[in-house]
Amino acid sequence: MGTTIWYQDIDVEDNEEIIADIQRRITEIEDDLQNCRKCKDDLEQQVSEAGDTLDPETTDNLEFYNANISGLTTELNNLKRNLSQLMQKSSADEEARHQEEQRRRLEEEIARRKEEDKRRSEDMREQMKQKRQQVLNELVETERSFVRDMHLCIETFIGPGVKQNPNIDTDTLFGNMVELVELAEKLLNSMEEYTKDKPFEKQLTGCCFSWLIEDMKSVYAPYCRNHDDVLALLEKYEGNEAVQEYFRQGLDVIREKIVVFDIGSLLIKPVQRVLKYPLLLNELLKSTEDSHPDKEGLIKAMTGMTNVAQYINEYKRRKDLVFKYRQESDHSIGDKMAKISFHSLKKKTARIGMRLSTNLGISNQTVDVQFNEEELRFRNVERCLRTVKSNISLFMEHLQEVTWCQEALAADIADFYTEGSGKDVILQYQVAQQAFSDKHYKLFKARVDDRVILSLNRLIVMFNGPNQVVKKRYDKLLDFDRITKQLESLRAGDPLYKKTSDDLDIAHKMYEALNAQLKDELPQLCEMSLLVIENCAKSFISLRRELLQKIVSDFQPLIQLPYITTLTQDQANMMDAFNIAHTRLLENLANILLCPKSLREEHDDKVTDWPVHDNKSPDGKAQPSEPTAQSGVSQQSESQQMYIRQLYPPDKLYKVLQHYTASHVMDMDAVAGDLVGLIKDKDPMGGKDRWFIDNGVKKGFVPSSILVALSQVQGDSNIGAQTKDVSAYEPQTTNSTAAKPNGTENVQTYSSEKPPIEFLEPEVYVPHPEVNVPHRETHTPQGMTTQLATQDSMDAYFDDDVPDVSSNEDIYQAVYSFDARNDLECPLVEGETVRVLAFTDQEGNDEWWLVLTSSNKQGYVPANYLYKTAG
Repeated sequence: MGTTIWYQDIDVEDNEEIIADIQRRITEIEDDLQNCRKCKDDLEQQVSEAGDTLDPETTDNLEFYNANISGLTTELNNLKRNLSQLMQKSSADEEARHQEEQRRRLEEEIARRKEEDKRRSEDMREQMKQKRQQVLNELVETERSFVRDMHLCIETFIGPGVKQNPNIDTDTLFGNMVELVELAEKLLNSMEEYTKDKPFEKQLTGCCFSWLIEDMKSVYAPYCRNHDDVLALLEKYEGNEAVQEYFRQGLDVIREKIVVFDIGSLLIKPVQRVLKYPLLLNELLKSTEDSHPDKEGLIKAMTGMTNVAQYINEYKRRKDLVFKYRQESDHSIGDKMAKISFHSLKKKTARIGMRLSTNLGISNQTVDVQFNEEELRFRNVERCLRTVKSNISLFMEHLQEVTWCQEALAADIADFYTEGSGKDVILQYQVAQQAFSDKHYKLFKARVDDRVILSLNRLIVMFNGPNQVVKKRYDKLLDFDRITKQLESLRAGDPLYKKTSDDLDIAHKMYEALNAQLKDELPQLCEMSLLVIENCAKSFISLRRELLQKIVSDFQPLIQLPYITTLTQDQANMMDAFNIAHTRLLENLANILLCPKSLREEHDDKVTDWPVHDNKSPDGKAQPSEPTAQSGVSQQSESQQMYIRQLYPPDKLYKVLQHYTASHVMDMDAVAGDLVGLIKDKDPMGGKDRWFIDNGVKKGFVPSSILVALSQVQGDSNIGAQTKDVSAYEPQTTNSTAAKPNGTENVQTYSSEKPPIEFLEPEVYVPHPEVNVPHRETHTPQGMTTQLATQDSMDAYFDDDVPDVSSNEDIYQAVYSFDARNDLECPLVEGETVRVLAFTDQEGNDEWWLVLTSSNKQGYVPANYLYKTAG
């Protein structure tokens, strides 16, 4: 027991030695215990052999062994318990010691790693600094080399003072290289300014690119887009030895300063350069620390230049798309038929259905207002182009007809005047006319064809491609709207959702590409087309002026000849002599039975007719004709004919074929050649033999047999001999009808469009305001006043057809004041009351009305300046 206490009191500093000592003691006790137990067993064996009797010594020995065994067992147990306690304490101490050792080693490892990281970070920072400097130097140096190479190219081939080869299309080949080099120089100067002789921490590069992003797009994109045309052009020049020699000479000059393979390798450098910018900026961004002030600028520059590269690629893709669809307009019908397939039919059917759906308002349609405006302008320019070309062609046709007629007329006049004192003058006139036909006209036509018609035709052909692209744009828009509608009807989990979404993305890209390209190029096409049209118009006017100058120079000497200047009035009135000779000829021909019946009837009409004189005063104003021998009535004046044309539609205009003297109370006198308006094609009793007409001064009945529709006699030479040809004054009618301001309905109008007031100018062929246009008042022949006053039924008969111009229906009031700008117009004062004499001008344009003011001033005023007075 004391042993146990002793072990418990022992200091455990020498824990391992004590444990070893206890283990040794345990071994000894176990050996002693084993010997004691053996001796006890032997003794007990002897006792058992000896019998039941035990001597005292044996008993004492047995007790001794039992006591030793008990003591040794107790001591052994105590030693084992102490050993266990010591072992546990030693294990805890070992664990603590092991943990402390691990902690110490960990701290040492952390310190070592920190030192290594610090050293590695410093090395990395130094490496990044060196790499950034290398990339920056490469960026600046390559930009400097690029600018130098482009300058050499410009100075060698397209610079000022360089002799150009006429066989080379320098505009297409070099494009906007000059503008491109200026932009590269600006970038180079900016980079040098922000990097040269600057500390590492203050070197900035990203901002130099960020400032020029938009310029990069606008300059590099056209050059890259044009590069495909450059390659095609270089391929074309490969077979031209003169062009190749020109290129070789230029390249030899360039090779003295730089290394260059051929002209193609020089022209592709800008394309390679703009695509290399994102790569260099990316390397520069990787080698720039986050704490560097250039980091943010480089991120913006990297994003911007990547967008520039994508924009250029998209720009080129759009061009390829436009080129593809523009080429489809050149395909033959066979090629188009060969492309028909089930897929194409399905697409066209779907587009037709979508178009019907959008037109009916069932489906929504994507609308681009800017494109719609540009397309409208494009259509207007195309319409203007075709109109100009058509008008010039029509003018040339009419001029050719006039040339033929004038040439034939000159020959006829020369045949008529085969003898006489004026033969030489007629011969000179014929020579001048022949020179115009054979020389001036042919030269004029050739120049117009070469300078005007050819250019216009080429421009018209160039509109076919854009028209095809516009059509395809609408097809792609229908596809886009159709797929959008399909996608809206699907849910995200639907099996077709992913495929439909991909189809929508493709359709949207196709539509956006065509739409953007059209919005970009249609304005340019319109501007250039208008410039071509303007130049063609200027060329045509210049050529026509030259033609007129030549005609004047040829015909002016004829006017100055003494034979012309000394003609008397009787000699000048050749028309009378011609009519007399023509009548005699018709009289002789009428006696021949072989002549057509129409000719003999025409002769019968001519017998009662006399030549009509077109008497005018020296100042050119129309004057009343002298009374004729037959009727004593005056010939209708020119202003009266104009008035009749303005008041009645063309199908109501008739010519009087022969003189007629009134034989009844309600009849009126008529003179051959008068222009009259038909009011009623029957008399009050319903008879068709007598028609009620208006000659501008009077109204009355005449036999229908002496009237012929104006449209039937405009080409008749016999009628033309009696009166002046009035076809030049015929208005251009249309099929549209409108109500006149006076309330008369179903009256034809001659103008379908109303130009703005600042452009409403009366035509030069309208009657002069000073010409006496008679008022539309009702006049009756002498002796008819009493009878007409008592015939109420006659008034009712004409009321629905004859507008009473003198009534209040023709009284209007001026809404605004109007200042006359020429002699054809009439000034107005706001609130002034006027009488409307005609609701159209001579061409039927109802924007200008002929009015008479209270001060007896007559002229044309804008119709929208007047309003109808009440009552």
